[in-house]
This record gives sequence, structure tokens and C-alpha cells, in this order.
Amino acid sequence: MKMFFFVIISIQLLNNPLRAQTIKNQNIGNIEKYYQNIYLAEKLIMSDNIDSAVYHFKNASYQHRLFSKHAFNACIAATKVNDMKFAVENAELLISRGLSPDVFIFDNSFASLVVTKEWDRMEMKGVKPIYNNRLRSFIINLHIEDQEYRRTGMYEEKRIQVDYKIERIMDSLFLVYGYLSEDIIGIFQNDDQKFDTGWSPFDVIMIHQVKLRPTKHKRFFEESVSNGSMANTVLSMHSTNFDGDSSYLFRCFFFGIADIQSVGEDWFSCGEELEKIVNLNRERIFMPNLNHSIKSAYFRDKKTPYLIGKGPIFFSDMSDEQLEELRVELKESGYKQLDHTEMN
Repeated sequence: MKMFFFVIISIQLLNNPLRAQTIKNQNIGNIEKYYQNIYLAEKLIMSDNIDSAVYHFKNASYQHRLFSKHAFNACIAATKVNDMKFAVENAELLISRGLSPDVFIFDNSFASLVVTKEWDRMEMKGVKPIYNNRLRSFIINLHIEDQEYRRTGMYEEKRIQVDYKIERIMDSLFLVYGYLSEDIIGIFQNDDQKFDTGWSPFDVIMIHQVKLRPTKHKRFFEESVSNGSMANTVLSMHSTNFDGDSSYLFRCFFFGIADIQSVGEDWFSCGEELEKIVNLNRERIFMPNLNHSIKSAYFRDKKTPYLIGKGPIFFSDMSDEQLEELRVELKESGYKQLDHTEMN
């Protein structure tokens, strides 16, 4: 019955190629300039130069519709400098992608925004979703099937059969829509009062698809970053499962998971040779160099409301003796210990 449902929905989705093509063609501009401005904005936020950060967020938006995490940061920054027009523009974009307005109402970062006439006007006219609701619902149901057979402990052979079935469906969707961007399927929330930074149902489906065929999606994903439908950080996340291909090594640890590993109070990152490889690969997908990521991790560690940086990975169940063994192992493997005083 489920297979019949998915086939019917797939046929309905594939019968509307014109709309799909229109959505794909909305990404207009220079994606490299987009990311240059985004990372300049982040750098300026970290140095508390918020006015200039807003200027670069605006420049980025002229090149490409802001990815949702960037729009969230732009909204916080614009609110701080009382640029309520730009703040509401980004809030409206996020709501049109599926973010609950309650996120802004319950987050103190937006306290001065939600009492403005600009916010009232947005509420009065209403915000229509820009995503394809039928496709979004289909992805949610597909995620349920993807998870069901993993949670029930079925035999691996049967689980892989489900993955192959989902693969055929995803291939059909990608053929019509290209990569399923935030404008096509929206963004997903687990908490109506908080911006969700975890993996979406679509991310989870694709993690399992990449694990199923580790080399299949490399070129498609990289092209999707270049045309602006996929965020470069999503490609970096998926590279974890690209079967050890050093040309897709974008982070320092566990082949794509993180740039910093915490060992007690100590933080470690790439050594000199690995840093060269990582930075060279990052240039290709418009990611900033490793130094920016390290500084942003320290910034994130200060509990900032901005969605900037990625914290360190750590092991919570290691004894002091095991932690010391890990320190020695990392140093012997060429990783460098970071100097906290230089980064704060």
C-alpha cells in the first residue's frame, strides 16, 4: 500500500516540470560573491561591527536568496541596528519557508522587531509559503518509511531494499527538480519556538542514500552548490560518507564532521599539511579557510544567538587517563593544539 502511495505521488510531482524548472531558475547571481559577503558579515559580527555586517548581508542577498541560517543571522543583525525593513524581509523569507512566527516572538533577539509597524504590516498581509507543500509532505512521509525499517531492527537485507526503493524515487525527483532546495521543500522544525539547526528529514534521507552509494552524488552535490540550490555546509556534511576521497575533505576530523576536537579543556585542529588540503578543497565550494572556522567555533562557544560556527566534537565518557592518551595520539598524528588566548 505504501509503495502504491509513493508511486502515485511521484507521478503527480513529475507531471509538473514547468513549476520545477521555474523554482530551479530562481537562483540568479554570483554564488561565489554571495559566500564572500556572507563570511565577511560573519567576521564583522564576531568583531561586533554589526552595521557593516548588515551591509554585507544585503550584498549577499543581491546575489542569491539567503540560505535560512544566513537569513536568521541577518535578521538578528538588522534588528540590532534598527534596520527593521531588512529584518522583516528576512523574517518573511524564513516564515515563507516554514519557520513558525513564534520563533521571533519568543526569542529575545527579536524583542524590538515584533513590536514594529513593519512586523504588523507583515502579519496583516500574511505570509504565503513559497515551497511546494505536496512535495514537502511527500518528503516527510518518505522519511517516515526510511526510519521505520531502521527502528524496528529489520534484517539489513530488507533495510537496504527500502533504501534502493527510496533511491529510485529520489532519482526521479532530482531529475525534475534538481537538488531539493529550501525554496522547494522549505525548512523543518521540531520546536515552534526555536530555529532548528539539526538534520532535516530530507538530510536524513540523503545521508542514508550517500551511505548506500558513496560515490554517486559527488558531482551532483558539487554542481548543486555551484548553482546555489545546496548550501556548501550541507555538501561538507555529506562528504563524511564519501568513502575517504581526499578531494572532498573539507573538515579536520572524522572526514567532515568537525574542525575541532575537544579533549578536556584542550582543543585540537588540523596540522599544517592537513590544513593545506582542507583549505584547497574549501576554495572549490566557496567555504572560508580553516582559520575562519576556528574563530567562529570560539565565537559559538560564547553562547551567541547567531548561528555562526560549529562547536568542537568531544567524548563525554572518557576517563582522565583515556583523555591523556587521546592528547598524545592527536599530537603524534600531526594535529595541533589551539592556543585559547590567541582566539579569545
